[in-house]
Amino acid sequence: MKDATAYRFVNDRNMRDQIETAVGRPEVLSAVTSTGLLTALADLTNLATLSRIEGHGLLSFKIAFKDGSYVIIRADVDHANGTYEPNSARTQPGQVVPATIESVGSPGHGAIKTISCGGSGAAKICIVKWETY
Repeated sequence: MKDATAYRFVNDRNMRDQIETAVGRPEVLSAVTSTGLLTALADLTNLATLSRIEGHGLLSFKIAFKDGSYVIIRADVDHANGTYEPNSARTQPGQVVPATIESVGSPGHGAIKTISCGGSGAAKICIVKWETY
């Protein structure tokens, strides 16, 4: 995925599925953590399940792309795939990469006409054009 970016990630379901699947694979988890950590997380998961504690056994991975943008993927020892943390996609300087036009919000009465992202590295920005009424 040589042209992978956070912007593409939020708009390309196939790319998202590939990355989530890769993050959840045991060999990937073992390569970036240790066997001891995975065993400890599995033990914590078992204890938390018995105690009925939610949200246990999660690891967060910051997936950085070549242009500096990134997303957060959560991995759980109980599930085969990682899961995208909603609204975690960011440009290199930390600007939110909107998943949909509706997720941007409104400065007043009107509607969003377009969202376009351009530039590269620290200069990458997303521009929202509004139609006010």
